[in-house]
Amino acid sequence: MEDALQSSSHSGGKNRETTVADKNAAMFGTLRIPMTSIGAVIGKEGSVLRGIEAASGAKVNIGDGGILTIFAPTTAQFESARAALRAAAGDTLEQGTLYTGKVVGVKDFGAFIQIPGCDMRALLHISEIAPQRIRAVEDVVKVGDSVEVVFLGRDNRGMLKVSRKAALAMNNSSSVSSSSEISGAIDQ
Repeated sequence: MEDALQSSSHSGGKNRETTVADKNAAMFGTLRIPMTSIGAVIGKEGSVLRGIEAASGAKVNIGDGGILTIFAPTTAQFESARAALRAAAGDTLEQGTLYTGKVVGVKDFGAFIQIPGCDMRALLHISEIAPQRIRAVEDVVKVGDSVEVVFLGRDNRGMLKVSRKAALAMNNSSSVSSSSEISGAIDQ
């Protein structure tokens, strides 16, 4: 997501923020989140959104197309609300980055991973658990396990996707390159 403060109007970007600010004045701005994340931001009976508003002191309105409007008395309160909303929307993860998460649920098709700093759970599909085919998810991971995963992005429904297989490959390639030595002579 673009992490710049702007005073322009929305362009068609997937995740765009705009703000209008003065150091000594109240602050307001917008944050666009994926439509599939609105339920996570609102929470059961509005509990997540009310909690963010209470903790930050900001007011948040949810508009069409996943546009959240944030009104806050100070810049610090605005930033607090914006960070909490991004975390609730699962918008704090960077694609291709290695994270350590905790297995919070296991199903036949994969495991659900909670990554610190992100309030949404990510799906670790059975095909992304190991380089080789596995018979059952619980043969490799169990609820409560810590697991390194790479964030792959979102699927077509907006769900977060992660891969342990990519994390294993990333760890293997870094250990090979850090312990390798190259020697030789240069012909002149």
